[in-house]
Amino acid sequence: MTIYDTIIIGGGPAAMSAALYLSRFSRKVAWIFGYGLGGQVQNTESVENYLGFNDSLAPLLIEQFSKQTEELDGVEKVFGFAQDVRKDGVMGFFKVRTDMGEVYKARTILVASGAEPRKLNVPGEEDFAGRGVSYCAICDAPLFQGKTVAIVGGGQTAFEDAQILAKQAEKVILIHRRSEFRATDREVELVKAIPNIEFMLNAKITEIKGNTTVERIVVEDARDEVDYTIERKVDGVFVAVGQVPRTEFLENLNKEYLQSEVDRIWIEMFPLLKDGYIDACENETMAMDGLFAAGDVVLDNHKQIAVAVGDGASAAININKYLQEKGE
Repeated sequence: MTIYDTIIIGGGPAAMSAALYLSRFSRKVAWIFGYGLGGQVQNTESVENYLGFNDSLAPLLIEQFSKQTEELDGVEKVFGFAQDVRKDGVMGFFKVRTDMGEVYKARTILVASGAEPRKLNVPGEEDFAGRGVSYCAICDAPLFQGKTVAIVGGGQTAFEDAQILAKQAEKVILIHRRSEFRATDREVELVKAIPNIEFMLNAKITEIKGNTTVERIVVEDARDEVDYTIERKVDGVFVAVGQVPRTEFLENLNKEYLQSEVDRIWIEMFPLLKDGYIDACENETMAMDGLFAAGDVVLDNHKQIAVAVGDGASAAININKYLQEKGE
């Protein structure tokens, strides 16, 4: 069986950037990226905050990224999803099994599998994704200048996004299923002081309607302990109810780590996963030797294309350095 220098897991900007750099380092790479490239960039219509691509359609940006990674020396592209990751305790190699039943081994591994927005799971959400439904205020707020938008959530991200949207939209309706917030008191005060932000508490969206784009939302309102349903006219819906990291394939590796002979205090200080996210150090390394991470899958990372691209490049540089120090 071929032993690769590294296995990259993921198909977003972080993974693409890492593949490009590792190829230039003449490393032998197995790149497991699912069945398409782009990551969360595919969830937005245009990109206005990526240097050199001002006001670019997201599919065109993905196309440019993909073209640059089409033919990379030393990189073997693997269609399929990583399903299980283990580490050989004797040889120290990482072993990755895909959903197609294929097995790949490598000296190092880079997890760049990203995260996906937690969905509302209501009728119309999938239909209007990228056509009025957005999961990134920084990315898409300028598209709603002078319009009315709803933002769903009660945490820090939702309140930060509401402030971003309020600078562009004529009206912002913040919808939260409870009356209490998870955002800081300071953030709540700031948002409450903005005149074009309206609060709908103890409420939830049950449907998103429209023709070619979002036009209306159906809201179940439970104020005054009486449930009733209303419709509100909006031009867009921003969902900010958290993200779900794509790390389910690391479950067995994490168990191996927790059951290893590593000092208990070390494991508590440096876990592999926190709430499903990877707890990576500044050089993209993790607590397990040879394991690296980059992009949205990293705990507390900024969910931006530019950050992911930089993370991928940095991870590749550190992987190459790691292998050199091991004499590989």
